[in-house]
Amino acid sequence: MKFVLSCLFVVFTNGLIPFMHPMRNEVNLRKMRTVVMAEAIIGPRPGPPGVYDAAMTTGAAKASLPNAKLLTLGFLSGCHIGLGAFLMISCGGMCPGLKETNPGAMRALSGVFGLPTGLIMVLGGGGELVTGNFALIAAAWANGKATLKNLLRNWSVVFFANFLGSLTLAAIAALANTGVTSGAIAIATGVTS
Repeated sequence: MKFVLSCLFVVFTNGLIPFMHPMRNEVNLRKMRTVVMAEAIIGPRPGPPGVYDAAMTTGAAKASLPNAKLLTLGFLSGCHIGLGAFLMISCGGMCPGLKETNPGAMRALSGVFGLPTGLIMVLGGGGELVTGNFALIAAAWANGKATLKNLLRNWSVVFFANFLGSLTLAAIAALANTGVTSGAIAIATGVTS
């Protein structure tokens, strides 16, 4: 709506300003149109403050989503992150020869296929990931655009759904006998010991 109003303002001023102010030239009109269009596209605060404003708006929208949608999108996002971890283990973790000869290349290969792939699936699917909601809804709550009740409800429902989705995918991968269970156990043991 703001963009439409700004465009109407530009059209309106295009026709009237030269008649109202005969001393204005075409260069000044072009500068003014550019400023108005930039405010309409970027928002009233360009740069990092504008990004924060967008984060607050997104957080307020996420805080008001119903539980059924949060559970569905959260479960799918947990599966997506789990698929990224599954891909990381199957591509990077299951290369014992590479691990022995060049552990740095094995870690780089794991990093290329792991979390980035899962995050791309979450973003592409429009999912609900609890880590993003920690930042976005907290920004909305800090500025009064979301209630504490909605913040805590969203965080708990999405955390539970993400956890359930990732556990479901892990169970399916283990039951399917994909061969990555030993690699996953080795990685988990290496991280925790």
